[in-house]
Formats: sequence, C-alpha cells, structure tokens
Amino acid sequence: MFFSKKIFYLTSLLLLEVFFANACDVCGSFIGIHPGDRKSYVGVFYRYSSFSSSNPRGSSFFPDGGLRLTHDGHSTSALNSDQDYEVYRGVEWRAKYYVHSRVEVSLIVPFNFNTAFENSRQVNVDGIGDITTMVGWQAIDDLNIRKTKHRLLMGLGVKWATGKSNEKRENTRLNIMIQPGSGSNDLLFFTNYQLGLGKWSWNVLPTFKLNGTNRFGEQIANSTTLFSSIAYQADINDNLKLIPAAQSYYEYMSGITVDKEKLNGTAMSGLYVGPGADVMYKNVGLNSSFWWNVYEDQSQSSMASRIRYRIGFTWYFNQQSFMF
Repeated sequence: MFFSKKIFYLTSLLLLEVFFANACDVCGSFIGIHPGDRKSYVGVFYRYSSFSSSNPRGSSFFPDGGLRLTHDGHSTSALNSDQDYEVYRGVEWRAKYYVHSRVEVSLIVPFNFNTAFENSRQVNVDGIGDITTMVGWQAIDDLNIRKTKHRLLMGLGVKWATGKSNEKRENTRLNIMIQPGSGSNDLLFFTNYQLGLGKWSWNVLPTFKLNGTNRFGEQIANSTTLFSSIAYQADINDNLKLIPAAQSYYEYMSGITVDKEKLNGTAMSGLYVGPGADVMYKNVGLNSSFWWNVYEDQSQSSMASRIRYRIGFTWYFNQQSFMF
C-alpha cells in the first residue's frame, strides 16, 4: 500500500503543483501587466512533481530515471526503503473564456501519469484525472491610482469525480494516493489580489478546498494554499515580451480519513519557492515555473518533496463580444 503525505497533485486544483495557467494555481489570471491579461485562452501544460527517500534510483529530482510519460513494468529489484519514491506527472488541457467583461469561466482537463515505488514494488497508473470548472468575478477591476493598478478576483470552482478511483493490481484496489482520480466531488474557494506599479507587479492567491467523501469511505482533508509572486515585464520589442518572476507557494492538508479513521503519514505542510518565466510572442505564450521546498514537515514520512515544475503553451485571443 502506497501511503504518503505527498499527494497534493491529486488533492488540489492545480495546484501544482494544478492550475498555474499563468502565474497562479487556480484562477487562471496573471498579474495586471501581463500581455495575456484579460484575454481568453486555450493551452496545454505538462506538470511534474517528485518525492523520494534518501537514496532513490536515478537522481533526487528524477528518481525513476527521467522525464518519461510512460513507465516500465513492475520492478523486480530488491530495493531498500531508502530508495522509495513517488512521481506525479500530468498533461492538462486548459481554457478560459469571459462570459462578461468581469466574469471568467475556466476549465481544466488533466491526464495523469503516477508512479510509486515502495517495499521493492513499483506501481504505474495512467488515466484521466478529475476535471475542474471555475468561475471568477472581478470585484475590483483596473482601479487606477496614478501608476498603480489594483485588481481583486473572487471565485469558486468544482472538482468533479471524473477520474478513475478504482484501479487495481492483482485484484487488489490501489491506494487513493496513486489513483488517477480521487472519487469525490470537491468545492474550491479562491481570492486573487493583483497590484501593479509600472513594469513591476505583485500577485497573491489564497485558496481553500472543501473535499467530499468517495464511495470507498475515503476523504481527503480540507486543504489551504497560498501562492504569491513578484514579476517584471521586459519588452524586447513590440511583439516579444519576457516576464520573469520570483514565486512562493505554501500548502497545508491535515491528512486522509478512511472510514472516519485518520491515516498516519498522510498530512502535508510545506513551503516552496522558485523562479517562473513567461515568454509572449504576439498571442502565443510559453509558460514555466519551478519550485523547491524550503520547509516541509516530515514528522510522518521518510520521503521529502524534491522538485515541482510546470511548462506549457497558451494561445490568447481577444473577445469581440460577451454572452452577458
């Protein structure tokens, strides 16, 4: 059984770990100076997250040996517990559309590739994940005070139980942590405050996720995250923009309950920092972010978070009209 507290990619929306569509994990809205700001978009993203013990195969960042989207079969090597690891990969299709000048609707469709190695056994699980829909309202929209720009986005979302949560190996159901989907419908609440001054901008995004219980009696505890970034826009020419950023990300989840009993080793509390960069050429964007943990509560687990990153391509387009 692959119990671990390292399951945030399967328990949050997009978090990372799922929805860093532009610089934030949930809202799909970047800081106010971004050239793709206030535009609808479609895009495809690849995300990666690794966790390992002290002596994994490959390297600490890539413990299973590479960036593969598919994996080897079950390992027969006799490895020690200090070589355990977990790797979560995903390819996501994302879209955002403005139904009103102040109301945005977002969609995230993930396909997950999860790998876990523990007790000399490797398990690989691939499949569509839980689809997420979100609605955001611009409560404060482009309030200009001299050169300062403010914006406040408030919203809610639903993570639907579309991913398979009953994958089995040798006629035994795998643990919820390695399943492509959680099996529960969950609610997400978020607020995104953006502040811009000239070419500089600051973005802060607190979110709260209220999780349901799946048909197996499993419930992932409600989770809280806080994302923040400071960015600068460099105009290379009229068509080419470069936006480097310094980012931080905190997440907390108290654990997983099965039949009303809390599982040991499933809590999560960590702070992650790292660089991000967007490159915009006309209406096409290359988006990327990298995070390393600077603090992590490992009191219940021998595995540590190693690296998280996200890279994707986005096509932005201006709308000529709105539904409302």
